[in-house]
Amino acid sequence: MRLVIEEALNKLPYTELTVTTPTHCQYKGIQFMRGNCGVSLCRSGEAMEFALRQCCRSIRICKMLIGKWRFNVIENITFTI
Repeated sequence: MRLVIEEALNKLPYTELTVTTPTHCQYKGIQFMRGNCGVSLCRSGEAMEFALRQCCRSIRICKMLIGKWRFNVIENITFTI
């Protein structure tokens, strides 16, 4: 699962960034160009949450529940943040 997340993160746009550590050392890394978030589909996508947290510790994860009404074909989508 983690390999899938890492490959998806490689497709996102980023810029190179140099960070100065508390010991005054220079560290070269990357920074995503936009704020990112993960969307977890309840009952199916929750398996990827742990892998996403391993790759990006401070990423926001939204939960989405997609269900169908019992007597209707209309889909019900519920978001929780």
